[in-house]
Amino acid sequence: MNSAMFHNVMVKPNSRVNAQKIARVFGGVPFGSAEIPNPLRATSVGGIFTSLLDLFIFAGFIACGIFIVYGGIMMLTSFGSDDKLRKAKGILTWAVIGFLILLFAKAIEITIRRFIGA
Repeated sequence: MNSAMFHNVMVKPNSRVNAQKIARVFGGVPFGSAEIPNPLRATSVGGIFTSLLDLFIFAGFIACGIFIVYGGIMMLTSFGSDDKLRKAKGILTWAVIGFLILLFAKAIEITIRRFIGA
């Protein structure tokens, strides 16, 4: 290590340094201790369940939007073909049903939590 690395703490490379001064150079955490943040931001199983449900609801809304656009494009490009039109209507119908289920999913989760007392 060269002396340029320690210019903030004014330490010569061969002198004795304490852990506090070195820690300031390397981000402020003293050696021997570190804190790892919880990436889930949940402290219980119910919190993990809520986080996962919110993630699935978000992904479901994106998927529903994509399928509604896809079904609409198929309907516009069917050019009178009954088979393509029937397929497009099916896609739109199931996308709207999925959208409605997602709208009520959070309400269902809250109702279940209140019912079981969590």
